[in-house]
Amino acid sequence: MSEYNYLYTVDCQKCGASINLDLDNLISFCPYCGSKLMVDPVAFRDILVEKEMTKRESMKYAQQDKEREDRNKLRKLKITASAILGIIGAVMLAVGNFAGSASGDSNSPWYMIAMIGFFPLMAAAFVWLIGDNNKK
Repeated sequence: MSEYNYLYTVDCQKCGASINLDLDNLISFCPYCGSKLMVDPVAFRDILVEKEMTKRESMKYAQQDKEREDRNKLRKLKITASAILGIIGAVMLAVGNFAGSASGDSNSPWYMIAMIGFFPLMAAAFVWLIGDNNKK
């Protein structure tokens, strides 16, 4: 068997039947009408090379699509994480400030909750920085 053991299908010129060819069989006969088919090995090899190049290009585009999809998933995850952190921080700030001012005590622990709420707000912005240094 040759190093090119690929099959290639051609149609019989006489009856239109499909015939499988490879480089080991440079002369073939149609199994239906018996007509003789001669294969040009150079043209056949060119067809195989073209098929392989098309396959590689297809794989390259599939990889690019996968990378684009992964970037979009990461972006959606960042948006979700930032939104959650921002909501938590805003609620803590609002509740802490409101309860602290309602208590009338400037040393109220509610003000500490308001200050702690500031950190999730800052983390929401920081989420966008994660992974940006790893871009190609």
